[in-house]
Amino acid sequence: MQTIAATTLLLMTLSLGVAESSDDSSPVEALMKRISRSMKKLSRQYDNEASLSSSLELLEQMIKANAEAATLIPESVGDRTGEEREKYLARYREGMAELGQCLSKLKAALEANEIGQAEALMEAAYALRDKFHDELL
Repeated sequence: MQTIAATTLLLMTLSLGVAESSDDSSPVEALMKRISRSMKKLSRQYDNEASLSSSLELLEQMIKANAEAATLIPESVGDRTGEEREKYLARYREGMAELGQCLSKLKAALEANEIGQAEALMEAAYALRDKFHDELL
């Protein structure tokens, strides 16, 4: 009886792990979620000198995810074709480039211990997200 209970518990645990790890997100969406989660974490710690190395690592991860996402075609392009599709993708890549520049400046500000500038750049990154999400989604 204990073996059946242990086996059942093991199977339930494994199925939960599979359910948690299976993500129906597109590659772009998965990268954007990674950036968003890192940004939330960064917003709670960027002004704490003891967390500087963690903050810089988060930024490095966000910069890489942003660069990768910029090379992909988002699902939000939808059924657009021809010139409309090209205009949409150009605007998407423009937004990704602006975010990449903002993240790089934010990293430099933290490295220079310019917390005020870092705060402004955090706000700018969130504003870029809102601007391009409103426009492209």
